[in-house]
Amino acid sequence: MWQLGAGVVAEVYRADEKRLGTLIAMFGVGAVAAGMAMIAIGDRVRRSRATLSAIVIYGCGALVSVSAHTFVVGIVGFALMGVAHSIGAVSSTMSLQLQVDEDYRGRVLALFVMFSFLGVPLGSLIGGRLGDTIGLQPTLASFGLLLIVYAVVLLVAFDSLSCLDKRGSTA
Repeated sequence: MWQLGAGVVAEVYRADEKRLGTLIAMFGVGAVAAGMAMIAIGDRVRRSRATLSAIVIYGCGALVSVSAHTFVVGIVGFALMGVAHSIGAVSSTMSLQLQVDEDYRGRVLALFVMFSFLGVPLGSLIGGRLGDTIGLQPTLASFGLLLIVYAVVLLVAFDSLSCLDKRGSTA
């Protein structure tokens, strides 16, 4: 969603490109802060809970960022999305590292990263097209709501992602 930041700055906040830099920087500040927090408390938080929380926080960040035409509110939303991005990346990557057999870990992580990065341009393409059609504010609000619904589905249908908490076999 941060990839649509230029459009959000122009369409939602009616601001210039200097504000875009600030908005994207706040995403980074949130990501770095969450990364530091994960270093400090990562082993004390279940990966399933961290991943689900990240999905909900990301959705809330998207909703917050487009909930008002105030740039300060956008800063808070983008910082929340940065926090969620780091927490989700750390917890899901850690799960893969711990669960995949050493002989296959490199290949599995390569596929994981490839598909993770594939989501960025596809999401940007879809978001940009929807933004042109219905506007960026409703598009990003829809993305945020979809993430929250997705978290609920994971909670109910996939046992709260408890599979992420398992330890891999020691071979």
